[in-house]
Amino acid sequence: MNYFKFLFAEYEWELVQQRSHRSIRSVYRLLKDSVPELYIKIYNPWDPLQKIRNLIYPRTLYEARMLNRLSAAGIPVPGVKEHLRKGFASALVTHAIYPSKTLFDFTHDKQAMILLAMAVLLLKKGFYYDDMHSGNVIVDNKGKPYLLDAYEVKPIKRLRRDHIIDLLAQIEFLSCVPDEKLIEYLNRLNAVKDTHRLADAIRARSKKLNRSRIKRWIRRSLRHGSFSEELDIYYYKAFINRQYSVDLDKITDIHTDNIQNNTNVLKVQKKTQLSRVDNFCVKSFKASRMFARPYALRSWQGLLTLHFNKIGTAGPVAVILYKDRSSILITKMLNHPDLDELLYHKYSSMPLKEKRDLLNTLGNILATMHVNGIYHADLKVCNIKVSQDPLAFYFLDTDRVEQKINLSTRRRIKNMVQINTSIPVHVSRTMRFSFIKAYSKITGDDPGRLFKDVWELSRREKVVYRTLDGDHIERWPDR
Repeated sequence: MNYFKFLFAEYEWELVQQRSHRSIRSVYRLLKDSVPELYIKIYNPWDPLQKIRNLIYPRTLYEARMLNRLSAAGIPVPGVKEHLRKGFASALVTHAIYPSKTLFDFTHDKQAMILLAMAVLLLKKGFYYDDMHSGNVIVDNKGKPYLLDAYEVKPIKRLRRDHIIDLLAQIEFLSCVPDEKLIEYLNRLNAVKDTHRLADAIRARSKKLNRSRIKRWIRRSLRHGSFSEELDIYYYKAFINRQYSVDLDKITDIHTDNIQNNTNVLKVQKKTQLSRVDNFCVKSFKASRMFARPYALRSWQGLLTLHFNKIGTAGPVAVILYKDRSSILITKMLNHPDLDELLYHKYSSMPLKEKRDLLNTLGNILATMHVNGIYHADLKVCNIKVSQDPLAFYFLDTDRVEQKINLSTRRRIKNMVQINTSIPVHVSRTMRFSFIKAYSKITGDDPGRLFKDVWELSRREKVVYRTLDGDHIERWPDR
């Protein structure tokens, strides 16, 4: 590092990306008179195998050659100034694109269009890219996009269907691209036939990418890293969301006192105990069976499945795993009513439009969950909190939430029956059908047939829900 700084001592060095325990790369911006002139990307390997690899063929050398090759093909990239080596370390120095904007300065839709245009250009010029996202493209002051990171670019001899699907799926799963735009950019690849089937394949691959990404993020949450801070005490292990600074021992002590003294208690059952501690909801679980995941860990993973998919839920704060297999989940406290309480106590006085918006929005969210393969095994409305201003839903009790590639029709209908049989009977069939229609617009189901299936299964069950006065059980009226 000192060697590279000596070579460019006349510049002011500004850190862009710091080397971490998982990365061997550091990136610096080199400025003169506060104006960026160069960027230097330094690879300084950690372990012996990485050192040998970088000594034989530096990653930066591959990228330098690829940048030159892309530039020769007419693809806008930063110009290579030089490549440097020092021992096991290597560095790539490129000219800065200045002035410029990152893609994050643009709207979400505009980002997607810029990425699509860059992807199509790469494919037409005979290249495939395995790391297409908004952080790897910038736009100069004339509106011209530049590809920054070329290490994951690979030349292709012949454009294959999989190249198109894989590259465009990377963009689609980050930014839901409208059908007409996806078809438009596919048509720019003149050799492509049957663009509608190709678009469907891109969306299917996008779902798999999204599921893999979410699973990877959840795994990373259970180790010391960018999302979580890990605490390993002699009688417990904990993972704390880095957004929060909390004293776990203090919180758990107050929670124990709450349960013992029946203060700030939200719910007490044989398996779980919930209480409020300041602005947090603390949920303690009994010990899990041998070889089974602790209950709080299951809830943490289900909670993050919703959180990372941008589905409303309580904010994840921490999970604590004790040596005796008991566990605790800590989330942000949601000061909103449960959906069944709202429907029982306020529904009758709500304006018609407000009623319809409430159920239609719930239908849209449930459809989004199902389209993304998310299944909540206990989806009763007592496990959904609702905010009315603005209208938003928050899904709780997440220890049996999972994300699959696809959900069976049986599971989707089961979720809808769970909701239907936990809504007070006075909510009309017309409004329930409105919920089904909103759901079907996203999933593509026949709303009439789906409503019939849900209704026939619901009629066999009692209607059970909670109110401020306690639990209520109702039977369907005879019709």
